[in-house]
Amino acid sequence: MTDDMNDFNVFDPVDAAMQLSHLMDLIPLDARVVDLGAGTGRLSRPLQESGCSVLAVDRDADVFAEEEWSEGPAVERLTEDFLSQGARWPDHGPFDVALCLGNTMALILDHEEMVDFFCRVGDALRGGGVFLMDDFPVWGWNAVQAGDWSAGISADGTEQLVWLPGEPIFAYRRGQAVDPEAPEVLETDRLLRLWSVSELRFLAERAGFLPPRHDPGGLMLIFEQAPESNGTSGGFEM
Repeated sequence: MTDDMNDFNVFDPVDAAMQLSHLMDLIPLDARVVDLGAGTGRLSRPLQESGCSVLAVDRDADVFAEEEWSEGPAVERLTEDFLSQGARWPDHGPFDVALCLGNTMALILDHEEMVDFFCRVGDALRGGGVFLMDDFPVWGWNAVQAGDWSAGISADGTEQLVWLPGEPIFAYRRGQAVDPEAPEVLETDRLLRLWSVSELRFLAERAGFLPPRHDPGGLMLIFEQAPESNGTSGGFEM
């Protein structure tokens, strides 16, 4: 998916800097932002430094102990699984912007779970708010259709891709995890889903968003609330 599949660093430095630059141009300095799956604060910390009010959410309590969080101004943090039914992050809203970047959305495998998540994001935003996610559904399917990202092991033997039969769900193995003797998904594999743009359009409609706009320079998809959305009045101009 990227040069580094570490949960806290899924983009190489160039792509990470490019995405952050586009976010800084897009998000007003006084916006209230929720960063879902915040990791080591790659986005939360610079946004807070720019003047935004940020809630960083991550299910891994250890991640907030990483030294990166000691740099710059303090960011409000919440340790929980943002997908759980009892998640409290929406109670901290309303928000102007919701972020779910770093290919976090690929970890959601179930369609109904994704519907529920989109609806909760929509409800947590002020009217005119936006939801931003990675553009993996665009470039991922382009790579599959071009034959550049099919099942098998890379020529140099460092990467392996294994798909569930008949499903847009796969396991990505790297380094020592590559196993030529296991061309099928194993119980020990972490599964990822390649959502399609058509699925995202459906999810957007269910949650009161307009169809997503692609920002290729920012490596993200932008979901704006539809004018008739029931979000709290307010928001900002895109």
